[in-house]
Amino acid sequence: MKHYYGTEDGTGITVKIKGDKIKVQAGEGYCPNVKDLLILKDNGNGYFVKLKSYVLTEADQVFNLDYAALEYLYFAYKAILEKEG
Repeated sequence: MKHYYGTEDGTGITVKIKGDKIKVQAGEGYCPNVKDLLILKDNGNGYFVKLKSYVLTEADQVFNLDYAALEYLYFAYKAILEKEG
């Protein structure tokens, strides 16, 4: 399954879901060498998350989010968007 979303800064992202893996990939407006922005892999209790860095001075961020934490982030971001809208 593949979804395309335009972002507020004028760039675009593609979200690809295949099995237990979700990839958020750079679309139009990003540097040509930037591809995967965020990779999530379902671990049965939540998601293993890898936030890619394309800056030489920063490492990729790797962490786990259980399903509840992911839901909390979703509702927090939804509230932020509703406040700004």
